[in-house]
Amino acid sequence: MALWTGSELLVSSGPMMMWDPDTLTWRTTNQPPGFSPVPYGAWAAGEAVFYGSRWDPHNAAGAAYDPVADTWRSIAPGPETIAAGFHVMASSGDEVYVFGSYSENTQSQSDAVYDPATDSWRVLPPIPDEFILSGSFGDFVNDEFIIMGENWKAHPTGSPPLVGLAYSALRDAWRTIAGLRDPARDGGRFFGSLAAVRHGEKLGGKDRSSPATRSSRT
Repeated sequence: MALWTGSELLVSSGPMMMWDPDTLTWRTTNQPPGFSPVPYGAWAAGEAVFYGSRWDPHNAAGAAYDPVADTWRSIAPGPETIAAGFHVMASSGDEVYVFGSYSENTQSQSDAVYDPATDSWRVLPPIPDEFILSGSFGDFVNDEFIIMGENWKAHPTGSPPLVGLAYSALRDAWRTIAGLRDPARDGGRFFGSLAAVRHGEKLGGKDRSSPATRSSRT
């Protein structure tokens, strides 16, 4: 995976390295002792925070990397309710939001926030009961933690509808946001305040949803 630090690009697929776009050069970093970075991470409070498990989502571990000091530290264990194997991580700038997406391996979903300043976690309210999200992706947009995924509770077989949820720290509550007109999709990611979703059944088709306007367009 790759994380933008504000001045360099941190790449963690294989040995950790940093790329400087100003000088077009790479540099190696100290490698994390006793921790293999998983493909889940977020940049917050001047650190790259990694959390999860490649093999056992119910026994996740984490570490944080400071690129200025070129040092690593372990982070506090997450809540036992977090299944961190097929999850979403997003940064508010100061904190890291984690949503444990449902899968055959986790059989659960939950959410929490990690604070690098205090090395502590707090559990968020659960998402509404009418949703079981799988294959989720998300980001922190316009002061909200946005996640999108397939709602298996609404359609447990076939092509479940893609739905969006937003958590507001100010209200300490979730709300639903605009979903997609075509549920068939093959991944997605956020670009600023827009979520672009790649469709799997129609070549070249894209749907874009704006959390700010609660609308979607093709």
